[in-house]
Amino acid sequence: MFTLIVQNSFKTSFLGFLFSFSLFPVFSVFAQDCPTVEAIMVDACGTEQLNEFVIVDSGGGFDVDDFQFTFNPTNTGGSTNKNVNIGFDSCGLTNGDESLYTGCTNIFSAGPGDSIPPNSYVVFQTSNNADANYDFSSLCADDKCIYVIANACERTIGAFTNKSGTGIRQNFLSIAGTECVDEASYFREDLISNSDGNYFLPPNTYGVDLPDRCTSPPVPDLPPVSPSFNFETSLCTSETNDFDFPNASIEGIIGTWSPAFDETQNQTYTFTPNPGECGQEVSIEIIIFQEEIPAFSFSTTRCEDETFELPSTSDNGIAGEWNPALVDGTTTSYAFTPFEEECAEIIEIEIDYLPIEEPIFTIEENICEGENIELASVSDNGIPGQWSPEFDNQNSGSYVFTPDNQCFPEFSINIDVQESIVFEFDLDNEVCASDADEFELPNSSINGFSGTWTPDFNPEISTTYTFIPEGVNCFEVFSLPVEIISAETPVFNLPELVCEGDFVELPSESENGIQGSWNTDFDVNNSAIYSFTPDEEECANEVNVNIEIIETIVPNFNLPDEVCENQDFELPTLSENEISGTWSPAFGQAENEVYTFTPLEEFCATTTSVNIQLIPDVTPEFDLPEQICAGDSLLLPTNSINGIAGEWSPVFNPNETETYTFTPTSETCLIDSIERTIEVVNFELNFEDLSTTKCSDEVLDLMAEFDLTNLANQINFQDLDYLMSFHVSENEAIENLSALPDVFVATESNQNVFLRVEDENSGCFIIEPIELEVEFIPGPFPEELYLEDCVISQDNFSQFFDLTSVESELNEGVSQLSSFEIDYYTSEIGAIEADSNQLISNPSNYLSQTSTENLDDQVFIRITNTASEQECFELVLLDLSVATVPEIEFDTLLAVCRDEANESDLASFDLTSIFIENIDDTNVEAKFFLNEEDLEAGNAIENPTNFQNTTNPQSLFIQLNNQGSSCSIETKLTK
Repeated sequence: MFTLIVQNSFKTSFLGFLFSFSLFPVFSVFAQDCPTVEAIMVDACGTEQLNEFVIVDSGGGFDVDDFQFTFNPTNTGGSTNKNVNIGFDSCGLTNGDESLYTGCTNIFSAGPGDSIPPNSYVVFQTSNNADANYDFSSLCADDKCIYVIANACERTIGAFTNKSGTGIRQNFLSIAGTECVDEASYFREDLISNSDGNYFLPPNTYGVDLPDRCTSPPVPDLPPVSPSFNFETSLCTSETNDFDFPNASIEGIIGTWSPAFDETQNQTYTFTPNPGECGQEVSIEIIIFQEEIPAFSFSTTRCEDETFELPSTSDNGIAGEWNPALVDGTTTSYAFTPFEEECAEIIEIEIDYLPIEEPIFTIEENICEGENIELASVSDNGIPGQWSPEFDNQNSGSYVFTPDNQCFPEFSINIDVQESIVFEFDLDNEVCASDADEFELPNSSINGFSGTWTPDFNPEISTTYTFIPEGVNCFEVFSLPVEIISAETPVFNLPELVCEGDFVELPSESENGIQGSWNTDFDVNNSAIYSFTPDEEECANEVNVNIEIIETIVPNFNLPDEVCENQDFELPTLSENEISGTWSPAFGQAENEVYTFTPLEEFCATTTSVNIQLIPDVTPEFDLPEQICAGDSLLLPTNSINGIAGEWSPVFNPNETETYTFTPTSETCLIDSIERTIEVVNFELNFEDLSTTKCSDEVLDLMAEFDLTNLANQINFQDLDYLMSFHVSENEAIENLSALPDVFVATESNQNVFLRVEDENSGCFIIEPIELEVEFIPGPFPEELYLEDCVISQDNFSQFFDLTSVESELNEGVSQLSSFEIDYYTSEIGAIEADSNQLISNPSNYLSQTSTENLDDQVFIRITNTASEQECFELVLLDLSVATVPEIEFDTLLAVCRDEANESDLASFDLTSIFIENIDDTNVEAKFFLNEEDLEAGNAIENPTNFQNTTNPQSLFIQLNNQGSSCSIETKLTK
């Protein structure tokens, strides 16, 4: 819509200028680690003079009583608007109201008498009785501690001037008794905004265009406070009893320690500040050192007149001092105390003082050659020392004992070594037990020394005997071990029983190697006892052997004269009179039918022969087929062609290949059984999941082509040697007449054909009915549908379409459309194959793929009859197009000047003059309408180039049409 106006002519002019300037404020800190102003809430929320505040970084910390703040002089008029805590006439401080600030867990009220810790934020409320709430979440997001103090006076004017006018506003923070002074001044005209919540951040940040209003200004984060401690972290075990953790850090942060102190091991302990304390957790490792024991290697035994200075450092490096420091014979107890820096125990050492005395020894001065005596390293009176030279028990000599301690004199002794006599004997160490009673030990040695033996000789036991000489002092002891040898019994491997006439040789040496002789020769006919006597040099006993002569017997057998060839027959290895033996040859291998039995050696028996005839077996004969068709009957005869009666097993099965056994029932020499295998020809075919259902070729037409060759290949899945054909009737299939072509056209929804399958090798065949089913495809539907969208001219013409809006057009020809499944795909092949990758998942809000005006985008609609076995479907093409609405510039207000001679409000208008460009050069058609009713009815003004208005002003309607599409735009204009 546009407006037409008739108006008077006029001229307008104006003059204006803009002048502005800005200066950077001064920001100074005069002492290191002093508190600093971080932010000033210039334009407060709520009542201005009550709710302004200053955010201060506490630096190294300060006492609230020393906090001072000086306002700009223009902001200090009146008794309650004075500076705070500075000068003779000023306002004092009081506890701040922390409840006004939300979003914090560690915010506390502070006031006179309190101390502010380092690295904390302080909110200075510039007036008492503040009442506006602020969100401080950003200020204390990391659980920083914030302390709130307040002016004790309730201000009646603002402490800080807002953005109105120009000029500098100077403010000073100072700490009494220090050089800490911080100036935070700003220029009013540089404040960006005049809205509540605007702030100033020294040195030159003047807020934002649209402040967050009642929130904390964006001050920087403070560094975290790490508690520190000054206790020792390395402790001796003796110091652990007095150790305890401090409950507060050097910075005054109160907290707890975990785990509990363990004096037995090294451990890392964690200090956790209490809730409300401003500090981080810290961990400290405490090392427990075990106290060492000082070790000294000096001698604790001293001469009674000796002086000795004790060492100030132990052998293991521990320094300390002795009490007393000198060993001089005045005391026996000395204490060593390690210095404080040493982790070591105090020890005491006892000193023994030796009196001066001579060593005393009890030593034999006359010894025999080779005799060993001990030269003790400690004298009888307890004096240790060394002997020299080394003791020699073969030669006489003089020996000197030198004490280890110089407190004692040396001791000397002479030792005389006498020669030892060796006794000579010619004796045997072994005595046979049978000779022991006659054995004696001689009373004199070969070299003429008389004596006795100890113990006395005992012929029952083996032991050692020692010769004791008479009248001799130095001699070598002669000892004789005597072993009593037990008499051995000869062992022979001779038979106790010997067959009559067999000879046995009697050996002159036993199995265990004893030589000797027998009392008589062996007698082959009579039983006898034979005695063996060992030779004299043998330590052995006499032995007797009893040999019995056994009479010879003949084996008896009860055997048949004839045996069938297939009979399970064996020659017995044990005779009727219980004689074991072997047969030769093996049964069935004797050419002359004679078999000989040979008894085993342990039997006194003779060999025996028997005659047995082997009768050949008769085999039943039958004329049976090797192969039959499945289902054919066959009678298995119970009498063979050669007249042998018998029985078959198992029972005949006409459907499975089987091996049958014939067992004769006659008593003649026959074979046990015979076997015959009869093959039953079965067909290995597959009738599962056949492609016997198809969709109709046309809508509403029950006609479909079936590939019978492919169907036959599915059935004969193993590609066996079968002849396969399809027939219209069962009789034609049986007679193998009128086979159907490879491609068969079914014209009924359910139609039977008959399959004949014949085995090429056997001629067997079967007939199977096959049902062919034809299902309708959905329809009929239009071949092509269209959707168009109008847009304002743009670079990319991709638009969102509701594809489902065309389903009403699909429903016009098909009443059961709601029972079908409708899907949308981006390509025809995707729709045919129902490809999920090309399926449009949200068809009601589909973005077209064409980005150029008037170029069609194609979508394929797949309508599926899901109730059909084959899910028969039909495709419909949907064309999508995007066109622009007419776009041409025109004025919505058309005005002409009133003629001074004609004061009428009516005039003639060329409506087409509203267009800034020539509409004839575009693809746009313009139509004008008197009212909205004419616009809807399409009744356009017939002569728009010479239109006469009827009212002043008068509104008309204009419609612009894109001649290349159905896109148009309407608006209203005024004249």
